Amino acid sequence: MTASENVLYAVQQMSLTQKIGQMIMVDFSGYELTDALRKNIAENQWGGIILFAKNVKNRAQVTELCADLQKAAREGGVPAPLFISVDQEGGIVNRIAFAETPVSPGNMALGAAGNPEYAREAARIYGQDLRNIGFNLNFAPCVDINNNPFNPIIGVRSFGESAAAVAEMGVQAARGYRDGGVIPCGKHFPGHGDTATDSHLDLPALKHSVERLKEVELAPFQALIDDKIEMLMTAHITYPALESQPGLPATLSERILSGLLRQEMGFDGVIITDSMSMLAIARNFGVAQAAVMSVQAGADIVLACGTREAQLETLEALLNAVRDGKISEAQVDASVERILSLKEKFLRRPVPPTPDREALDFMKHVARAAITLVKDDAARIPVKRKKLLMVGPTRLPTSPLGEMDQPLPLGDLLRERGFTVEERSFSLQDPKFDPAPFVEAAADCEAIVLCLFARHRLAVSQMELALSLADSGKPMVVAAINSPYILTDIPWAETYLCTYGYTRPTLEALADVLSGRVRPQGRLPMSIPGLFAAGHRVGE
Repeated sequence: MTASENVLYAVQQMSLTQKIGQMIMVDFSGYELTDALRKNIAENQWGGIILFAKNVKNRAQVTELCADLQKAAREGGVPAPLFISVDQEGGIVNRIAFAETPVSPGNMALGAAGNPEYAREAARIYGQDLRNIGFNLNFAPCVDINNNPFNPIIGVRSFGESAAAVAEMGVQAARGYRDGGVIPCGKHFPGHGDTATDSHLDLPALKHSVERLKEVELAPFQALIDDKIEMLMTAHITYPALESQPGLPATLSERILSGLLRQEMGFDGVIITDSMSMLAIARNFGVAQAAVMSVQAGADIVLACGTREAQLETLEALLNAVRDGKISEAQVDASVERILSLKEKFLRRPVPPTPDREALDFMKHVARAAITLVKDDAARIPVKRKKLLMVGPTRLPTSPLGEMDQPLPLGDLLRERGFTVEERSFSLQDPKFDPAPFVEAAADCEAIVLCLFARHRLAVSQMELALSLADSGKPMVVAAINSPYILTDIPWAETYLCTYGYTRPTLEALADVLSGRVRPQGRLPMSIPGLFAAGHRVGE
């Protein structure tokens, strides 16, 4: 039989529970396969599992976990291998970040570097590494357009503000993941960039016209569809121009998923929802009702993160909806056929080798190409004075949701490059701190390197700190280690660098720029309102 005939036959042999199980992806807590989890997989016939940082301790552990999950599915009678997925976008969204792992500087850094082939190669390396561990699906690339300075959740996860550039980078990244051996998944359809609300916390609305949406937000998704992307993830956002029912987000809208995405844009791959535990959905609809609504709208897979009780409610609600005729079994079969066809295409490929030293070097090269010198009115780059005060956050977020657990090792990197460094740090969780001790420390130093963090705008405490240090009279370099937009809060800064993140390769690249080992080469992939246009860098 042909591959398609095998899939059709497999669907015909499956029970309704097995079919619905293929349409649900779940998460869990812990680092290993427990008896309870093994039983959970067998009883409910889940078709996919997503891992987060809460499931990852080290490479050996997560590799064993992925293998154990697949074994549990086989032994539990699940009719197809599991999707084992992860959010591994690069930059601030890295669930897999071991010392031996080649870490991408992230989408906005790639946008600043400006070479689409970099996006493809970085994604290929990520895909190869993930597949070597045991993952087969990556929820990337993020092709939301960064066109709202106040967006609290996308920001540097975007390639930039140009629809054409984001489309080109997104297509190349999707090809790279595919080259590396994992399924790419574009997100968040129809676009999460131009919102000032985080859908993890509330239900955003994007109120542009249909014409504007097609020209901007939808353009990268159309490019991915034209390039045969295998999977797209929905956004929990309302689009009044696309869906007339007030308060109905794209994830639950038949007009958007079946009408716009399937019929108008021609997408024939797998549609997966964003997590149904996000408050935009859970608070407004409830996970069980939303699961049914999303499938009725045209989704193939429901991402049922959260409690085991909520996951079982999702399963039971979908089973009952089919039994009661609210969802036709023909629609279920069509979704399962798409899911199994995708698994057949990818999941039996040979496992690639672990990425080598060249992969690590490539990520460092991209990080260097991304560092952008936005202002240098006093010609302070490279830093010529050797006795530095390095100021930055004590701990940094390990994801866009804000868990504070990542150190800022820039001081050590500067010492390795010949500087004498005195370090002072502040807490991002402290709404107000006294800048006086920082100014006192500056008195004994020759120059200041100040690293500032914000998702979109600076906290008042960081603005006051920056101003106090500038008033000390010592030459100061400001590095924005996340959002480039913070220059609008401190426009008086004379020397301003953007790194677009704080991965190890990115911080090494920043240290290289400060020490003069390399010159900053990146260009702003987005405009800084009222100050600089996209494409800007010092000297041009």
